[in-house]
Amino acid sequence: TIPRALHTVTALPDGRVLVAVAGGVGAKGKTLASAEVYDPVTGMFSRTGAMKTPRLAAASVQLADGRVLMVGGQSRQGLSTASVEVYDPLTGHFSETDSLHVSRTNPTVTLLPNGHALVVGGY
Repeated sequence: TIPRALHTVTALPDGRVLVAVAGGVGAKGKTLASAEVYDPVTGMFSRTGAMKTPRLAAASVQLADGRVLMVGGQSRQGLSTASVEVYDPLTGHFSETDSLHVSRTNPTVTLLPNGHALVVGGY
């Protein structure tokens, strides 16, 4: 397990929890791209695929198909990012998708009934 702060936590359909989808800040202030999955049955963390963009203070939401959408945050350069990635719990991999029109650090993201994700706020 990697100590981190300013990360996200998202429940997965099978009961496990994706921790640090947003990477967060690790030791010595380094922005992280790594992610781990927590299994409450075993009480263990395991590493999973890494994000393409290291980030902290991002937002995440589970999509209707069980994948996790990761939105914005702050990159390793200390700047807000517009990048968006999708985590697939079946493969354990992140893939990039369309970017936000505006870079955002610390936004909120909500899954709407029509399947779209609403991203609001941040700075």
